[in-house]
Amino acid sequence: VAMANQTAAQRVELAGLRFILVLKVPGKSSDVKPIEETEVVNIFLPLLHAAVAECTTRNLGKARAWATRNISPHTKRVEALITYLVTYAAELANFNGEGSSQGQFGTRDPSSLKIRKADMFVSGSNPRRLSVKARKLSLLLFINDMLAHTHGNPRYVESVTEGIRPRLPHFIDAVCKNVDSSYQDNMACHAMFLRTLQHWYNQKYFVRAYLVFLKEIGMKATGITRDADGDLADNGHEINVALPL
Repeated sequence: VAMANQTAAQRVELAGLRFILVLKVPGKSSDVKPIEETEVVNIFLPLLHAAVAECTTRNLGKARAWATRNISPHTKRVEALITYLVTYAAELANFNGEGSSQGQFGTRDPSSLKIRKADMFVSGSNPRRLSVKARKLSLLLFINDMLAHTHGNPRYVESVTEGIRPRLPHFIDAVCKNVDSSYQDNMACHAMFLRTLQHWYNQKYFVRAYLVFLKEIGMKATGITRDADGDLADNGHEINVALPL
């Protein structure tokens, strides 16, 4: 199917299949073993989509823990994951799951996902329904959680950082655009994005100039040109978004 003629669900499912193919390849080191498709489809993707549908510490932690064990030691796997998340974030506003034959790639409505209660926080009898905006920010929190739990580990830090960096601008663009119509006026969400970048700067996950670049991408994608509380700062001074990189 030509890319231009594919539905949003088909694009996400194709990205998911590519992700699975990368995980099937063993790494150079003996501890990076191939991962079977059934494990990805039946364990990791449901956990990830639960984290998106229900943004709770428990869900994010479960998805991140699986990713740390199985993806973080291998740069190519991290690249494949972030590439899948770019497509997933970009298409979240474009599909509602109807007509999708495969829901394992997150293309069904979150409330229809068949996830064990032990793996998903449930508010009452039905999961909370988050907006597209909130679900996209859940993906940003997932990336933040991966960085936070691998940064101090020599085994993971290089593969995670190097795997995420090339596709992170595309991910930020996908997260910040094509969301709810009210998003451009929602300074609270914009501030959350900026505070996340500020945290990455404080923790030295990425260099300052690269984070300024990400900030510019996010602001352009949202259409917001004025800063909110929680802007990037360097020793108490605001970082100029026009700073030459």
